[in-house]
Order: sequence, then C-alpha cells, then structure tokens
Amino acid sequence: MNVDQAIQRARAWVEQQSTHISGFHGAFLAGSLTRMPPNTPLEPWRDVDVVVVTTDPGSVQGDRMELSLDGIIIECGVLSDEPFRSPEGILSSAEHADNLAAGVILADPTGSLQKLHTQVAAEYARRRWVQARCDSRKEYIGRRMRQAREALAADNFPAVFMHFYVAMSLLVGLTAQADAKPLTLRRGFVLSGALLESWGRADLHEEALALLGSAHLSREEVEQFLAHFDEAFELAVRVKRKPIHYDFKFQRHLRPYYVDGTREMLREGRHREAIYWIIGYCYQAWLVLLNDAPEALQQPHLERLVSFFEKLDVLPTSDWASRLNRLQDVVTKFSAAIDERIRTQPGLFD
Repeated sequence: MNVDQAIQRARAWVEQQSTHISGFHGAFLAGSLTRMPPNTPLEPWRDVDVVVVTTDPGSVQGDRMELSLDGIIIECGVLSDEPFRSPEGILSSAEHADNLAAGVILADPTGSLQKLHTQVAAEYARRRWVQARCDSRKEYIGRRMRQAREALAADNFPAVFMHFYVAMSLLVGLTAQADAKPLTLRRGFVLSGALLESWGRADLHEEALALLGSAHLSREEVEQFLAHFDEAFELAVRVKRKPIHYDFKFQRHLRPYYVDGTREMLREGRHREAIYWIIGYCYQAWLVLLNDAPEALQQPHLERLVSFFEKLDVLPTSDWASRLNRLQDVVTKFSAAIDERIRTQPGLFD
C-alpha cells in the first residue's frame, strides 16, 4: 500500500463516520503523511493521523481513538472548531499550522477548511509566524519545567518523569519549527539531530541526548531494551484491566508502531535517539503490568524496568534537582540557537 491509497481509505472512513458525529464540520490529515509523495510505500508501523472538527461541544473527545482499518492504523482526534475559525490562531500555534499548510483535506462540507488552508499556506513560512510558534512552544516548555519542579517538591516521581519527558519532546521539536518543517513525535530526536548537525550545532544535540540519558548507550544495549519492551507490551495488552494515560495506545495491532518503527531508527544508526520513543511507552507498559499482571509475572519485568532506568539515570532516587537545572540550561541554549536560525533561515520570508 502507498500513501495515496492510505489517504483514500482514511477519506472513505471519515465519510462513513461523519453521519455519526454531531456538528461534523470537516476533517484533515495530520502528521508526516501530509508531506510524503503519494506513491511512497507505507510502512506497516506508520499510522494515519486524522483530525475531525465539530461545532458541537458534546462531540469533542478528550482522548484520541486508535483503530486498524483495511491494513492501516488510524489515529483520530475529534476537536472543537473554535481554534479553526481564524488563520492567525492556527499560524501562531505549532499544533496544526503545518498540517493545515499542507492542506490534505479529507472532508469539508462548508469549504471553510480549504479556505483556511489557503490562508495558512500563504503565511506559514513568514518569520513572525515561525517565531510566534516557537515562542508558544517555549512557554509550554517553561510550564512543564515548573510543573516538574512542583512535583519534585511533592515527592511525586511519576509526575516529575512525565513533565520532564514531555518537556524533552517539546524541546527537540523546536528545531523543526524553526525550519518550518513538519513536527514528528516518533522521530523527533532523529530529526532534531539531523537539523542541528546541518546548522553546525551538533553540540546541542549531544547535550539533549545526555539529558535524556542515552548519549552513552550502544546499539546492542538499545536493542536489548527494545526486546524487553516488546515482551512487556505483549503481556500488558493481554492483562490490562485498569485505565492509564494514553489508554488508546495499548492495543495489539499497534505493536509495529512501537517495535518496527523503532527498529527503523536503529538501522539508520540513530539508536540513541530511538530511546525517547522506547522510554515513554515502555514505562507505561510496565505500569500496566504492575497494576494488572499476576504477581509471579511482575518481578522479572520490574527488574528490567529498574535496570533500564538505571542505565538512563532516571530512577526515583536519581538527582532530579540537578537534572532539571541542566534542562533549564539546555533550554536556554536551544532557545538562542532557535532564534538565530529563524533570523538567518533563507527559506523563510519577512
């Protein structure tokens, strides 16, 4: 299957679902597929991100849905139309600016999404909007760092870890935003590394990897972590009973999304960067096992989790105060590099 075929299947699915969504206002494609040539083969681990827009607040869904449909993985969010009423709101926010600039519209009964796409695409690479998107992301990073410090003061390790993890994702995403390139979650560290290296700032990439805890890891170590996660995920899917964050991500058909998608990065020699993709869902899989697995099955997985986190130095007993101070320093350096890149990027205009 290629990208165009996957998009057509997603479009047909949206048409089918639209009659069941009160206030249905349209839908568009999100994520990396929006910028891929139509005839590109679609790897089985790539999901098709769909955003549905509704005018009915009662139809908005807090969590996304994940489903396997005719050989593709669809991830869909149902959002209020409020953020999509003006191009300025979209252009100043990183969340949907690139998606609407690409403009792969799946359904548009009123024509408003196509009009919005035209407006956003024309202004997307203007420096003031690129700067606005980066500034918005920097503010969000700052909030996450404050929340991490508050959680640390409250001795709440899971919250410390979550806020740190999200802040790292936001941080490396700044590089793509500064170059007006699509954001990516799975390959976020890979893309950031490639961009920073092309800017002559490989030092910043190394600092980010050191902060994540993966700078010193070998490919063999990462492959072992991935194998452990694969086993933990398979068991977690079978035993899961209690809800957790990102509940919709724990479904059997999503295994290629995690495991094979990670192996792609390892084959490229980006094993250190792949740790970001492993670590979050790995932690959640083990939480499922600790909550729901029979006690006899918990111990070996708990030992693996401790070993994994020990390698990264992200255990509850690690020096998180120092790590958050280092994060602040790295954010400051990234911020200066991002602002300089926006000023000098030849692909942007005033």
